[in-house]
Amino acid sequence: MTNVSRKEESIPSSKELVFCVFVGVVFGIVNAEVGAMLMSVMAGLGSQFAFPLAVFQISQVFVMYVVRKPGFAFLTMVINGIVQLLSGSPYGLMTIGFGIGQGALTELVYALGRYRHFSWKWNILGAFVAPLGGRVLSIWYQGIPFDFTTIFWGIFMNMVASGFESGIIATLLGRGLYKTGLLRSFRITDTKNTLGW
Repeated sequence: MTNVSRKEESIPSSKELVFCVFVGVVFGIVNAEVGAMLMSVMAGLGSQFAFPLAVFQISQVFVMYVVRKPGFAFLTMVINGIVQLLSGSPYGLMTIGFGIGQGALTELVYALGRYRHFSWKWNILGAFVAPLGGRVLSIWYQGIPFDFTTIFWGIFMNMVASGFESGIIATLLGRGLYKTGLLRSFRITDTKNTLGW
């Protein structure tokens, strides 16, 4: 394969862009609702009880798993953040910052794999690093002290929960839709580096 054909392959199609926008919008609405629940849980019980709601990273990992082209994790999460804001997320304008930070970090994982690796472990890793982009912004914005409790419960455990919850759910969504045949025109049909660990 020549460099020119690789470059042409990375140009997004209109179908891929529509899929990205659709997923970003749907999960933006879902994330706004989950964000409201998360805020209530953290206010009432503390952040250590919020881990069952660590599903904010599904959209960008899911889109990357299906589309497999540069920029889609970042674009999906920016759309997601804007839609969260417009949907009335209690986090307000921070959702756009979350979208930029989380999308960029997930994008970085796939870029380090040269956009060739889309197995379980890469999807889990993509969801694992993403909360750094949101949690650090959230901790700074809310003026929470950077102590052991904040780093362990607020950042590290959130990364672990997000990695496994969002990474696994995104992979299962992709595999489920792949089996239906609805994704025939997407790069997920190239099953190399997809079905293994």
